[in-house]
Amino acid sequence: MASIIFLLVYVDNIIITGNNPKLTALIETLVVQFALKELGKLRYFLGVQVHYLESGLLMNQSKYVDDLLHKLQMTDVKPMPSPGVQGQKLSKNDGQPISDPYIYRSTIGALQYLTHI
Repeated sequence: MASIIFLLVYVDNIIITGNNPKLTALIETLVVQFALKELGKLRYFLGVQVHYLESGLLMNQSKYVDDLLHKLQMTDVKPMPSPGVQGQKLSKNDGQPISDPYIYRSTIGALQYLTHI
């Protein structure tokens, strides 16, 4: 079996995992240079939930999706195959401009993050 160590760094968070027996030595080396704190088993990181199974890990983003739907007040919305009307032609001159584009932009960013993970 191949030996592997994963070191994930995001701002001031570090996740270290792997199957290499020298993992502990790596952590001890990092403790000398950085203020590390053992937080136990990983449960949630950057929108990804981690569940431990006997056969491995189960990772999903259901909490991230639930939080996004709650933020957008869309928890009671029914699913549909397409949010648009078929055959409708859109024009930049139709409708009203969005008064605050932040919600639109942050929603698009959250959906992109959801689909890229």
